[in-house]
Amino acid sequence: GAAQSGSLVSDQAPAGGLPGGLRAHHSQLLRKSAAEKIQRAWRTHYQHRTQTSSRRTKEALAATKIQARWRGFRVIRRKQHASATRIQTAFRGFIVRLAVRRLQAATRVQRHARGMLFRRDLARQRAAALKIQRRARGALARKEVDDFRRRAAKAALLLQRAARRWKAYKVAQGKRQEKAAEQSRVAAATSIQSAFRGRKGRQRFQERRRSWEAVEAQHKAAIKLQALVRRKQAARTVDHMRQVKQEMQSQAATTVRKFWLRRHYRRKFLRLRQELRMHEDSVITIQRYVRGFLVRSRMWRDAIRAEDELWAAVEIQRCWRGYLGRVRWEIEYDAVHSRLVAAVRLQRHIRGWLPRPRAA
Repeated sequence: GAAQSGSLVSDQAPAGGLPGGLRAHHSQLLRKSAAEKIQRAWRTHYQHRTQTSSRRTKEALAATKIQARWRGFRVIRRKQHASATRIQTAFRGFIVRLAVRRLQAATRVQRHARGMLFRRDLARQRAAALKIQRRARGALARKEVDDFRRRAAKAALLLQRAARRWKAYKVAQGKRQEKAAEQSRVAAATSIQSAFRGRKGRQRFQERRRSWEAVEAQHKAAIKLQALVRRKQAARTVDHMRQVKQEMQSQAATTVRKFWLRRHYRRKFLRLRQELRMHEDSVITIQRYVRGFLVRSRMWRDAIRAEDELWAAVEIQRCWRGYLGRVRWEIEYDAVHSRLVAAVRLQRHIRGWLPRPRAA
């Protein structure tokens, strides 16, 4: 019985994939049970030998042969267990290294892809901002050129009027005294009216420009928000489709594995059912250790998945907060720049308007 149980353990231990500590404990239990059986057999033999002294020589020889067979079997089984342990250690190390390499490769691919997408979006935004600035500066430059032409035309008219007035003064000195006061009043009123109307026109233009810039900023902000919301919705839809597909594939793989394992373990169960009652204690011990191993493996996988989800959430929050900070900075910068440009232009117009009444 001990030899049969030892051969059964040596055939089933490597296929089951038990850990090294569990296999050693199981081997100790088998050795202990075999030793107890040998002791019980020897005690029964000794009692029988005391009762029947004629069979002592044959029983001693039988005991010697049994012990020799058992010791030889134990040495062979110990070597087999050591070989199986080395094979399992090498295979598990290979599986773990392969999983780590795949995880590192996936992380590297994700990092490069996110960097490429971010740089592409930044380049598009920068090109759009440059285009808007170019058009705005062109419009401002054209307006300044038109203003300069109007001022030059007015200056030319003033010079022409002064020259003609000087010629008229030479031709008709008598009439100059009568019309001098009237012409001065008309010229002063014309200059005041032109300066006042120019100032009002520029104020209306600045108000309309500020309102247009505010509407344009709101429109851009709405477009950015819509793009963010649509991107988030698309990502959520893709994640849902990917999750559904993975669940379907996992369910199919689980079904195939279930049928294969049911057939395999059915055969194994039919082979081992006859010997189950002889090793109930050993089977219970093995089940306890296997269930502990499965629970620890599941806890390890859950911890790895939770860590990945936490890392992904932190990366998303970092990107979103960085984008919001850049948007706020651009808004503040545009507001300060617009106020500075408006102040400089207003000062230039006021300084140009103040000397004109004195010159006239």
